[in-house]
Amino acid sequence: MEPVPIYRLDDNAPIGCVGLEKAGSELCYLERLAVLPKWRRNGFGRRLAGHALSQAKAGGAHRASIGIIAEQTELKDWYARLGFAVNATKSFPHLPFQVTFMEMSIGDAAGKALGATS
Repeated sequence: MEPVPIYRLDDNAPIGCVGLEKAGSELCYLERLAVLPKWRRNGFGRRLAGHALSQAKAGGAHRASIGIIAEQTELKDWYARLGFAVNATKSFPHLPFQVTFMEMSIGDAAGKALGATS
């Protein structure tokens, strides 16, 4: 899935986007989820995640994974509230930080919690 922008209603300017990569028959990676700072804390990130996870489920995925900078505890907590759980934290020689991988099951409950529509 190419990154999907979300637009403001007043002037049709993009305020955020999300991407989804199919990693296998049952696993998708949530990627590039971003909302411009001015528009954060308004539910747009949750809506974008819900849309992507709904698309993943429609494509046959049963799990979704995301990688984030391990030190970003606020972001880790945000994904945990969406239903993601820490799966592993790893170091990579080419990165100056550790990466935490989080995963969630894409089920009816997860889609409802995110406000996803099928």
